[in-house]
Amino acid sequence: MRRIVSLTLLLAGILVVLTSVVLYIAPHGRVASWSEWRLWGLTKPQWVAMHINLGLLVIVAGVIHTLYNLKPIFAYIRRAGQTSRNSSFNAALALVLVTVLGTFFNLPPLSTVISIGERLTDRVGEVRGEPPYGHAEQSSFRFFAERMKIDQGKALELLRQAGITVASDRQTIGEIAAAHQVTPARVYEIMKPAAAKAAAGESFPDVPPPGFGRRTIDEICTTYGLDRARVLAMLNAAGLAAAAEMSIREVADAAGRTPASVFEILRQAVAD
Repeated sequence: MRRIVSLTLLLAGILVVLTSVVLYIAPHGRVASWSEWRLWGLTKPQWVAMHINLGLLVIVAGVIHTLYNLKPIFAYIRRAGQTSRNSSFNAALALVLVTVLGTFFNLPPLSTVISIGERLTDRVGEVRGEPPYGHAEQSSFRFFAERMKIDQGKALELLRQAGITVASDRQTIGEIAAAHQVTPARVYEIMKPAAAKAAAGESFPDVPPPGFGRRTIDEICTTYGLDRARVLAMLNAAGLAAAAEMSIREVADAAGRTPASVFEILRQAVAD
């Protein structure tokens, strides 16, 4: 039984490390669903499920392993308590505390690890494309077309020409895509030409759209028809050192704020 527990802990631990690395670089859920992201044939939800279940297995095996080794563990603790210098226990405790506190206070190099992961995730989103709104693939064809201001008749014709049929306007974009072995993003690309011509300068959204944190101040001002100088002045007045070429995330990180707080300032600039 000891051998089974030890080997289970080892093998499951290795796989937990693997799933952790995969999820570290995987795109955001909205991007993964929209673009049908897969790695080694597995979707992101499948990787998440595997990571959770393997983690539970490690916990169970770890508890049993600890119970089998209570005597040596207590011996280590007693020995550590008798040693005033270079204590193994103190060293282990220090490592754990440094990791926990460094993460909590967002200190390097731990904050750097998180930042690299966010950049990798954002990069995948840039390459594979963001959905027009969260979980757009779950919207029915009718709702999606109405929300994106797409002429349904023209969209159906474009899809038909591309070999994609829509059985019902209640079918979701994801179901239509799955039925024809394409991604929801591809379905949208085919439908796009049927969209109504946008007026100059889109209206500023009420909530941050997907990928908002990656966009630069310059891009946002151009998209929504905002006065660049006025926006920069408002951000600087709010204590944010902003430049036109900086992304929303960069502006927020430099001030220890969140992209959502920067969005609120921009929204206020539009309201005023």
